[in-house]
Amino acid sequence: ILDLGAGTGLLSEFIMQKFPSASLNLLDESAEMLSKAQLRLEKYNPKIFVQPMTTPLPIGGVHAIISSLAIHHLTDEDKRDLFRRIFQALVPGGIFINGEQILGENDWQQKLFEATHLDGARALGSDEEEIRAAEERMAFDKCSTLREQISWLREIGFQNADSFFHSFRFAVYAGWKPD
Repeated sequence: ILDLGAGTGLLSEFIMQKFPSASLNLLDESAEMLSKAQLRLEKYNPKIFVQPMTTPLPIGGVHAIISSLAIHHLTDEDKRDLFRRIFQALVPGGIFINGEQILGENDWQQKLFEATHLDGARALGSDEEEIRAAEERMAFDKCSTLREQISWLREIGFQNADSFFHSFRFAVYAGWKPD
């Protein structure tokens, strides 16, 4: 398993609880976040790669490549390039799964996504200062529509590429490399 933009290892921890004998590889450009992930996942002995997602992937022959809330920091061109490199790094039958923020298909939908996100944050107890800070961070996001991203996966050659969960501005989509 290769976790792209692994951060503190939260997604990898969830996956490794289901597949504890898998070999785990974590990639992130933040050494600080990866040190937290290494502590969290030490019993799985992960290999750590400190590098941006825009550079060549460090390993090939991977059965699963996962990512969560990381790829939306890339431009559309860099996303497409990353998807090509992911496809190349997977073994036949391998899977790519991404849980990601997405852009609405039009202004109306995007405003709905944003309002729903803010309402949810407030309902969970976020105060206005936390919300303002989050909005400042999100101003740097480069989200793409779900439709675009699935289309790019299909163009590259992924089979059965589709969305498997979608709730407003968050979606989980996946694709498989043909056998």
